[in-house]
Amino acid sequence: MSQAAVFLDRDGTLIEHYEYLTDPANVRLLPGVDAALKRLRDRGFKLIMVTNQSAVARGYLTERKLKEIHDRLGQKLSEREVSLDAIYYCPYHPEGVIDRYRKDSELRKPKPGMLQLAKKEYDIDLRRSWIVGDDDRDVLTGQAVGCRTILLESFGKWGVRTGDSEPDYQAPSLQEAANLIIRYAGTGEVVDKPEVAVPKATETVDTIPGEAVEDRTPEATVESARGPVTQATAIDAPVRKGKARPRRVAPPAGDEPESEDQSELESLQTVQTVKRADPDQDVREPQMSADIWAQMLRELKQLNRTGSYTDFSVAKLLAGLAQMIVLFFVVLGFRYALAGEPRPLDVQNSLLWALLFQVMTLTFVMMHRRR
Repeated sequence: MSQAAVFLDRDGTLIEHYEYLTDPANVRLLPGVDAALKRLRDRGFKLIMVTNQSAVARGYLTERKLKEIHDRLGQKLSEREVSLDAIYYCPYHPEGVIDRYRKDSELRKPKPGMLQLAKKEYDIDLRRSWIVGDDDRDVLTGQAVGCRTILLESFGKWGVRTGDSEPDYQAPSLQEAANLIIRYAGTGEVVDKPEVAVPKATETVDTIPGEAVEDRTPEATVESARGPVTQATAIDAPVRKGKARPRRVAPPAGDEPESEDQSELESLQTVQTVKRADPDQDVREPQMSADIWAQMLRELKQLNRTGSYTDFSVAKLLAGLAQMIVLFFVVLGFRYALAGEPRPLDVQNSLLWALLFQVMTLTFVMMHRRR
């Protein structure tokens, strides 16, 4: 009998978001991810990660380095006694600088190829499955094959939607997404308007020794997640009993004819008409709180760690200017607060202006990430 699965995006869903994650040391699980995955596994769901990795095509990292990142992710999950059943990634991008990866792959989200591969290889019932991610592309991917969809909305994204998808539900974290899945699994019920969950207080292939791990150009890599994440080329090699094997799905364009899997994916692709989401929906006014400031600092640290200032864009320039204004108002607020005669009203106004420009900064950052 076909099984239900929960398809999970990587960055911003399982681990902290980076524009391009290139260092395994920066893999950090988001709060509550392990608990959410355990609950979903206990309910019988397959846990499958599907992620676009255009950083490979852009030359920011190699597939070997990507394997190390997924090894690290698998290790961190294993330390918390949970694991993924499979990892699918697509290293292709039509604007890639590496010739062998420069193409518009059928497996690159929002195209549903990775979900269709999982359906074939793991006997997944897509109509009973879910997809969770923090990007409109994840929603469109699930809608193309009939999955129910949950869009994660973290601070900095409320009211800054750049796509036109309309998810079935919205949640602020994977924990709340798991609550929604468990609540509605098997019912087929979808509320008329995307439900927003209220936040609560508060990898991976066993390979045969000696197999090569370099010089591989898959259309997407499939990994079983029952131990440290490893990858290997599996071409005409026998599959040993009990071992999950990654597969080459299709060769790079120009090297050899497309595989049967690729042709089938093209024939299976579903055309999906997506309605524009209500522009007045789920726009939240930012609140002055310690949580907001902590999130701001976390976003800024991530920008510094990723070296995201290596390529120019107008949005990034505006983000930098807005950030300078934020620092100005913060310093001004401290000056008012520490003056001989404190001026609380001026302090409040300065901090409100700082918050406004910080929101603008995050907006420009998100615009740059999606350009």
